[in-house]
Amino acid sequence: NDMNTINQQGLRYFSYMIQAIWQVLLSAIVLVNYQISFLPTVTLAATALLIVPLLYRKRLARAAAEFSHQNERLNKKISDVLAGFDTLLMANRQTLLINRITHASDETGQANLHYMQFDMFTQFLINLVNLASQLALLIQAGLLAYQHQLAVGAVVTIYSLGGSTFSGLTLLSFSLTTLKSVKPIFKKFGAAAITLPSTGQKIGPLAHALKIKQLDFTYGNCREPILRQLNLTISALTKIAVVGASGRGKTTLVKLLTGLLQPTHGGIYWDQMPYPEIDGGSLRNQITYIDQSPYLFNASIRFNITLGDPFTDRQLNQVLTLCQLTTFVANQPHGLETILSQNGSNISGGTKTRL
Repeated sequence: NDMNTINQQGLRYFSYMIQAIWQVLLSAIVLVNYQISFLPTVTLAATALLIVPLLYRKRLARAAAEFSHQNERLNKKISDVLAGFDTLLMANRQTLLINRITHASDETGQANLHYMQFDMFTQFLINLVNLASQLALLIQAGLLAYQHQLAVGAVVTIYSLGGSTFSGLTLLSFSLTTLKSVKPIFKKFGAAAITLPSTGQKIGPLAHALKIKQLDFTYGNCREPILRQLNLTISALTKIAVVGASGRGKTTLVKLLTGLLQPTHGGIYWDQMPYPEIDGGSLRNQITYIDQSPYLFNASIRFNITLGDPFTDRQLNQVLTLCQLTTFVANQPHGLETILSQNGSNISGGTKTRL
C-alpha cells in the first residue's frame, strides 16, 4: 500500500512538477515579453499559489502518515486473523475473521477520508487563487487595452498565456503539496452483519461409529501419499491414541477427521453419513480440536481464551486455575485485558500452549 501511494502520489506527481516548471517558464517569458508590467502580477500570483499549500502542509502530512499507519495496521490484522483461520474455523467463529478485518478496514477508511478532506480543501484554495490570478491578469490587460498601451486583439492572447501560466503554477502547487504529503511515508521506510452460508445436513453426537474407508491422502507438493488405503473404525464412546513416528501422518489424519483436509481418495463417514454431505459447522460443533501449534491472536488474553464467547470471570478463573495460568495472568499489566503479540511472540512456549 505504501509503495502504491509513493508511485501514485510521489513519482507521478514528481513528473507533473517537472512538466509544470517548463510550462510556467515558457508561458511567463512570452507573457512578460508582451508587456513588462505583467511581471508583478505573475510574480504575486506565483507566490500566492506556492504559499497557500504551506498553510496546510503539516496537517496534510500528518493525515497521510496516519493513513499509512492504518494501512499497515490493516495488513497486520489481516495476516493475524488469516494465520489463525484454522482456530476460528474449528470453533465456528468465522464471523470474527470478517468482523476484525472490517473494524480495521473502517479505521483505514476514516484515515483515508481525513486525508482526502485536507487534500481536497487545499486543492480548492489553490484553484481559488488560480481563478483570482487569471481574473486579475485579464482586468490588467483590459485596462492596458483601454489606455491604448495594448492592442485589443492581444487581450485574448494574454488571457490564453495567463491561463497556461497559472494552470502550470496550479499543477506545480498541487505536485509540491502531494509530494510533501508523501514525505512521512518515505521517512517510515528509512461491523457489518455477516450471514455465513450453511450447506449439508446437520448431525448430532456420534451414535455408532466414525469410519474411514480406503482413504488416500497426498499433499500437493508430494508424489507419494502420506496415507494410503487407510481403513479405520472408531466406535462411539471409545478412546483411542494414534501413535507413530514423525511425518507418518498422525496430524494429517486428525485434520482429515475434523474436515480441515479432504481425502485424495476414499471417504470418511459419521454414522454412515459421508463427510461431503455434512454441514461443516455442524461437524465442528461435535469436535474439539487442539492444534499442536496453537495460534494466539494479537488481542487480549480474554479473547484468546474465549474467542468472543461471553464467559464470566468466575468461569475464566476456574479455567486459569486448571491450566496453571493464574499467576501468569496476575503478573500481566492489565490482567485478562493484556494484549498479546501476534501468535503470542511475547510469551513463553509453555504458557502459549496452556492458553
